[in-house]
Amino acid sequence: MQEEITIFETHGYIPNQEILISPEFLIGVLSFCQRVDAQQPKLAVPMQYPAQSLPITDRESGEVLRVDTEWKEYPTARAFANTAFSENGAIPVMTELRLLSFQIQQAILEYHTKNIENGIAIPYKTEEDVTS
Repeated sequence: MQEEITIFETHGYIPNQEILISPEFLIGVLSFCQRVDAQQPKLAVPMQYPAQSLPITDRESGEVLRVDTEWKEYPTARAFANTAFSENGAIPVMTELRLLSFQIQQAILEYHTKNIENGIAIPYKTEEDVTS
């Protein structure tokens, strides 16, 4: 899920520039969220198994919008253990803290993107700009 955030590497803010919140705060929160994401578990073993899954798709594009899943309890501890310790026992997960951090990151990225589009966040000078 961790993505390279290149727009923060190409566009920035003038020190102490007023943008409703300070640019340093934006970068600090983004950095914090990235550290939360990096430290949260990425794999887990579910305590239930998916008895049935039904993909809900967009009628026009066929894109999967969500998947409705019916979950069931494992009938025995042995059934759980046999599944948990199998090759596909652990599945990718997102903890609640990681999800909240991801939502904050996305809000900051959207805010920064709008600031780029509106000329508030300006391109950093490159070596080419300096030597020209």
